[in-house]
Amino acid sequence: EFQRLDLVAMLLDAHDRGLTVTAIKDPSERSSETSWAVLEQGGVRVVAFPLERLTIDHVKLLIVDGVRAIVGGINWGSHSALNHDVDVLAAGPVVDNLERVFRRDLALAGEPTPIPPPAPDRHVQVLVTHPGDGIRAAALAAVAAARHSIDIEMFVLSDRVILDALVAASRRGVSLRALLDPTQPQNATTMALLQAAGAAVRFYVQAGDELLHAKLGIFDRATVLFGSCNWSYSGFARNHELDLLVHDARLARIFLSRLEQDWVASTP
Repeated sequence: EFQRLDLVAMLLDAHDRGLTVTAIKDPSERSSETSWAVLEQGGVRVVAFPLERLTIDHVKLLIVDGVRAIVGGINWGSHSALNHDVDVLAAGPVVDNLERVFRRDLALAGEPTPIPPPAPDRHVQVLVTHPGDGIRAAALAAVAAARHSIDIEMFVLSDRVILDALVAASRRGVSLRALLDPTQPQNATTMALLQAAGAAVRFYVQAGDELLHAKLGIFDRATVLFGSCNWSYSGFARNHELDLLVHDARLARIFLSRLEQDWVASTP
């Protein structure tokens, strides 16, 4: 979603100052058409991501000067600021690898674009789906490797394969905690399934029209998986999604601190 006209104005200003501004849009997202049209009329290059049936381009990514990036789950929609969600401001080798994703998407859209080789990065893996299935594979591997704890904050948690893995983890003694958005009907079934396996599951307590829009998993308080991808079949197998898998206990502590606040605030 992209209905934030203030952000449209900022991008047009950057273009007018001589910066190269390139945008990749999801052509199926009709509510954003005005924003994209205004950018194109202002001279910004806007490219449509090639979609297949039942797919969307769900990526949320901003790269500036090739050295900084904002990535996560937050849309630029009119309602997005009301939601509870996760983005990070990234720097370092991960930005080079995010740039590769952007350039590859341009190439998929029919725009000839050189794609550099991956940048070595010991701490952060950039994961995409459709093309590829890197996010589900990473989530399953992280669940299988967990020995002590798994903490989840999720808009939609419904993929049967990941649910089976979470049930198995809980039954082998891993402390499993999940905080889910109450507006998504699939999550009620998920809650019952995980609770039956011994997990602690709560619905997020909303403030007004707020949604729990985050897609976050924390493993053994040391590894974090987050981004645009819901843990649903569509997220893992149909949509074009972008996540980061970060091996960093400090970042995990930051996310856990906020999750803990949300958990306490959502006490039944």
